Amino acid sequence: MKKAIVILIIACVVVAADLSEIIDDDSLCAKLERNLENAGDNRAVFERAITEVDKSIREGLIFVLANSPSVNLVAFDIDSLIEEVRLAYAARDKYPWGREISKEQFLHYVLPNQVSQEQHTFYRAYFMEQFGSLLDTVQTGSAAAIAINYWCGERVRFQQTQRQDQGVFFTL
Repeated sequence: MKKAIVILIIACVVVAADLSEIIDDDSLCAKLERNLENAGDNRAVFERAITEVDKSIREGLIFVLANSPSVNLVAFDIDSLIEEVRLAYAARDKYPWGREISKEQFLHYVLPNQVSQEQHTFYRAYFMEQFGSLLDTVQTGSAAAIAINYWCGERVRFQQTQRQDQGVFFTL
């Protein structure tokens, strides 16, 4: 039993060292390590994903995992999460105004797909399909925001609910 515990501790130290080699922000690394400790059975899956994911989206995956509430960490399906992060980067790269968004704005305001305490939902594939042809016709970020605002205005109406926070698809 003691031997198994020692091996587990050594494995955790090695993984933590590997993460610090990947992540150059000490604060982000500390947040990620804290969240990995809270991830339960998903810890090993997340660690493997971080080291194996395409480097072009690794920073985003790390950011999401480091800043997610604990309740999400035990429930995340890593393949869906990676796809959601990949789609966020793909949308940013597809449109000229997306490439103008600073890294900090992208990480803090575009990449997270949860605002508050609403149920975590993977929705980017749905909206990329819905907005694809609409956004292909506009030239600026402001025009894109207005076009999406009109799209939402045609589909979303306010209705008082018992829930404080509701997810994207519940609203639609």
